[in-house]
Amino acid sequence: YVGQLITTIVLTLSPHRIVIGGGVTAEPALLPRAREHAAELLNGYVASPAVQGDLTDYVVAPGLGDRAGVLGAIALATDAAGT
Repeated sequence: YVGQLITTIVLTLSPHRIVIGGGVTAEPALLPRAREHAAELLNGYVASPAVQGDLTDYVVAPGLGDRAGVLGAIALATDAAGT
């Protein structure tokens, strides 16, 4: 299902990169399998070089790991407070 979601996002939104976090990245084998399934479904349909191959650089885990959500909320609060 995650591979299908990636495919749908690529075909409808055409983002520069897809960041998938949460429980999907908790299981180390799940994200590579989702990339592989999405690549199979896309089957070269999208002509963008970013979406060719194994999607390793296109579908990524958050750089901050499990802390991404908390640190993002802190950054938004800091910006809203003007500090």
